[in-house]
Amino acid sequence: MLQKTAITTRDGVFVNPLIGKKKSGDFKDEIIVKAYEVMIEKYYPENKCQLATLHTEMKYAGPREAIHHAIMRQNYGCTHIIIGRDHAGVGKVLRSICSSQNI
Repeated sequence: MLQKTAITTRDGVFVNPLIGKKKSGDFKDEIIVKAYEVMIEKYYPENKCQLATLHTEMKYAGPREAIHHAIMRQNYGCTHIIIGRDHAGVGKVLRSICSSQNI
């Protein structure tokens, strides 16, 4: 839903999934890339999306890692970033803390 809104209100979308060392049980890099390729081909307007991977190791550091990822995307020229509900993979551990502290 957020990506659909972004693609209709902006000139385009830069899809930049993280690729690299992850914890056991996370999606494999090849699956992540293939899923985005299919999504872009079948659901995004032509010439409105650019896909490039970001090679880095996941630290699972919660909101601070999300900020770090935003800074890396800013270095690519991005002005906005869409953060998912469990962006840095810490699950429920930090959810209540982050909500109460607005991190």
